[in-house]
Amino acid sequence: MLDLGAFDLDLAQRETRVAYPDPPSGLPAGPLLFRELYCDEPRCDCRRVLILVSDGKGTILAGLNYQFEPPRPGDPEPSQLEIDPLNPQSRYSARLRDLFEWMVSDRAYHDRLVRHYTLFKAAVDDPGHPRHAAVRSPAHDDPDHRPAFPKKAAAKKAAAKKPATTAPKATNAARSATAPAAANASSLYVFSLGPIETEGGDGTLYLGLLDGAVLPPPNVSTAAAALRHFRALAPPGARLECEPSLSKSAPKAGFAAVPPTEAARAIRAELALVLAHPGVAPRAGQELGVLIQAARAFWDARPWERLPMSLPLSVTLTGAVPGTYECAVMGSGGDEFGVALYPRAGSMAAVARAMAEGRPDRAMAFDSFSLTLDDEPEFAANAIFEWCGLTRVPIVFALRAGVPGPVDKQEALALAVTLQALSQVSGAPAEVVTLSLQFGDTVITVTVRTPTLAPLKKPTARKKR
Repeated sequence: MLDLGAFDLDLAQRETRVAYPDPPSGLPAGPLLFRELYCDEPRCDCRRVLILVSDGKGTILAGLNYQFEPPRPGDPEPSQLEIDPLNPQSRYSARLRDLFEWMVSDRAYHDRLVRHYTLFKAAVDDPGHPRHAAVRSPAHDDPDHRPAFPKKAAAKKAAAKKPATTAPKATNAARSATAPAAANASSLYVFSLGPIETEGGDGTLYLGLLDGAVLPPPNVSTAAAALRHFRALAPPGARLECEPSLSKSAPKAGFAAVPPTEAARAIRAELALVLAHPGVAPRAGQELGVLIQAARAFWDARPWERLPMSLPLSVTLTGAVPGTYECAVMGSGGDEFGVALYPRAGSMAAVARAMAEGRPDRAMAFDSFSLTLDDEPEFAANAIFEWCGLTRVPIVFALRAGVPGPVDKQEALALAVTLQALSQVSGAPAEVVTLSLQFGDTVITVTVRTPTLAPLKKPTARKKR
């Protein structure tokens, strides 16, 4: 078994789960890192992951063996998830097993592990893969090696030789959902977002992805009507699929209910961010995915525990959004989390004075663009969590002349690279962190500097004479 980081360190740093248990759980305080290890044996299709749970000091607290599919009768391992006897354990092992079982019940996390396994094993079995050398094991050079779980290639070949007449006929209603599509056939996937609060009450929004392009939502109130609407827009022979929550209406409309792909989850998360606060929705497209991932890195790193809000950081941006900004990291108070960038020097001190004097209107007079992390609305929080594991909703907005409004594409990317840099700041005096982000033709570089001076003193309100 080999650590995911040995295969792709960047992927492991972005997508490894970290938990911060509540004190009543009886588990040590976070961060608890759920490291993933995968089989490096060639031609082995064990379809499992070894999870090593470690604390902030790197001490292994539990080793868990998780199979992607439930065991069948007669399998040598009767449990899908078990405490692995060959790896270090602690008095927390049973509780950590229960915590991981709850975590992996989230289909998005389960699918992420399967995706990591698929990527890892592709490199193991392909000598031409650019990462093959990193995952090559002694078994690759052993001509007598026999994998513990050989791939079922022989069974697949035997099944392919069976005459077509032995297969049962599909019904007309299900044929479009079950028949294999041609190599160049279109693909339609329908999903929902909601409940969304509107003036007329809570409602559900239905959207379609036709070959990756978002189709406008129909003005309908039921899943069945939505599926009929989108089916009429699909070209002949298209593969028709929908999310599992629409499964009751799927067969009659000719759809197959399947879990969303990674791309579908990403688009749903981006749309959820826009619909969460449409009045200040960023004027951006795919940049939103970069921003959400950066917010996840920021949230996991919890830099507000090292950087009090009164500590003015210097942020220098070059590229699409050039300039030097004062940066406030929000979260040390425990009620609001995020980051604000002020283009005018001295803004943070002036905002602090205005708030101390009870004049929030004056505080809003200073231009800025910001991202905060909220736990509402619920539909957006769920969509974003199912994609990348972030348990908050990024709210992005700009203040210009005291009026809230949307950020543009470049400002969204500037916030993203700043969040990534802040997630690496330790909080030491005179620290410098520099990062670059490239998105298409846009390149933005950020340099974050912590001051050598103490944080700003909280101003007191002036006494009236």
